[in-house]
Amino acid sequence: MNSHLYETGKFKLENWAALGFLTCCHQDRQSQKDDFWQLVNPDLDDMISIEAVVELLKTFIALSIDMRIEIEEKNE
Repeated sequence: MNSHLYETGKFKLENWAALGFLTCCHQDRQSQKDDFWQLVNPDLDDMISIEAVVELLKTFIALSIDMRIEIEEKNE
């Protein structure tokens, strides 16, 4: 169980959604932008805080690094 995706008996759904975004193919740039905005702003508010964007980007970075480390460890 990856600690970014699962913790104390609960799945972290926001992180699963971010992982899905990182690993899926998008039809085009516009659909990719729309999907990103949906992750950052699920309530579709007119404005959001910069902190919300930064938190999602931190999640992307943590997942990307962790996935790469796991791949490298399995290939050793």
